[in-house]
Amino acid sequence: MIGTTAPLAVAAAAATAAARAVDLRQEVAALQARAEWRQLLADLGAAPGGPSVADLLQRAAAAAAAAAGQAEAQGSVGGVGSGGDAGSTSRLAEVVQQVAWEKLHTGDWYAVAVVWRDAYAAACILAAAAGLPGGSGRPAQGGIGAAAAEEAGAAAASSAAAEAAALGAALGALEGRRAKRPRLAAGSAEAADAALLPPGSLGPRGSPVAAADLPSLEAFWQSHMSAETPVVISGAMEGWPAVRRWADPAYLVTVAGPRTVPVEVGEHYLADQWGQQLMTLQRFAAAAEPGGSQQAQRGYLAQHPLFDQIPALAGDIREPPYCCLGDGEVQSINAWFGPAGTVTPLHTDPHHNLLCQAVGRKYVRLYSPACTTAMYPHAEGMHTNSGRVDVDAPDLERFPLFAAARFQDCVLEAGQMLYIPRGWWHYVKSTTVSFSVSYWWK
Repeated sequence: MIGTTAPLAVAAAAATAAARAVDLRQEVAALQARAEWRQLLADLGAAPGGPSVADLLQRAAAAAAAAAGQAEAQGSVGGVGSGGDAGSTSRLAEVVQQVAWEKLHTGDWYAVAVVWRDAYAAACILAAAAGLPGGSGRPAQGGIGAAAAEEAGAAAASSAAAEAAALGAALGALEGRRAKRPRLAAGSAEAADAALLPPGSLGPRGSPVAAADLPSLEAFWQSHMSAETPVVISGAMEGWPAVRRWADPAYLVTVAGPRTVPVEVGEHYLADQWGQQLMTLQRFAAAAEPGGSQQAQRGYLAQHPLFDQIPALAGDIREPPYCCLGDGEVQSINAWFGPAGTVTPLHTDPHHNLLCQAVGRKYVRLYSPACTTAMYPHAEGMHTNSGRVDVDAPDLERFPLFAAARFQDCVLEAGQMLYIPRGWWHYVKSTTVSFSVSYWWK
């Protein structure tokens, strides 16, 4: 019985696989014939970065149909996912999934064009048609035999260059826009006013803050938030009107010029002669400009809930999607606006912090919680979360441990945001006229 049953089982499995191949080929053909499919391709063709993705979807659909035909002809037990065409389908579908996923996780969910949701769904369907759940790119085993597998592998290899070019074009469409954005680099020190930077900045005593270009929520969580390590994020502020509008002081004056705001006056909140003054935003904006009247006695609109006070300005910013992680509860959104040279001294915050740079540049230096002793925090009073060391002119006789403390630093450019984990010590200094927004969340 054993000798009879085994061939029958193989034959039955082959027949089932062939039937599945016919069904899947019919499904793919039906998909391609639908008006929605043609509309999706047309919409992608009109979307920024979409034409290359439309081309990839068409290639993936064609490869899926070819793979189904191959499986039908050969009676593959391994399913439609066998062979070079299935591998092509999975690779093409996977890159569409990646591009669409990044689009879906850029900015507010409701602002994402529907075409990218449809593209992601279509790519998932095609990946499933290849017999590779999730588009993993691992062809199913067995079924077509060694010779056929070798032939399919050779066919896949022969088309690798063409596929690589297509994949590069699609990913290039996504990355091309970002290439124009300012990048974190050692050369950023040249762009900033080097005379304003503290001793040892951007040099061998420290190390550069890690940089990421629009990381997914999962990547941000795994690499930075759960690991409690800082990162400069590029690409997450493209949907912010503030980046364009706030660079023009006339816009701020038009929207909120007559409104009264509290301005810190003096070196910083730990310095002697520090105080606060009330003035209109129009007066302060004029004083903050290079050569303005505020230069003699520097003013800073610091840690102020400006967007509760002036909802029109709140419409120019977008809550970063990363704030949904953890407990996902935003604690405060504050404005930081002032001329070059404004300082926030060494301190820690009790929450996760995203410092979003809308206008100008800021130098930021960060020390891990392990360096707390070397920060010499105030022992009592309302500033126990602040260090006694003046980063701009450290007194190493009084604070000798500070000299050996390792740090990370960066120059934060307009359009970038910096993740500062809770408990990390940080010092911040504007190197130009600067407008930042901070998000604290649990």
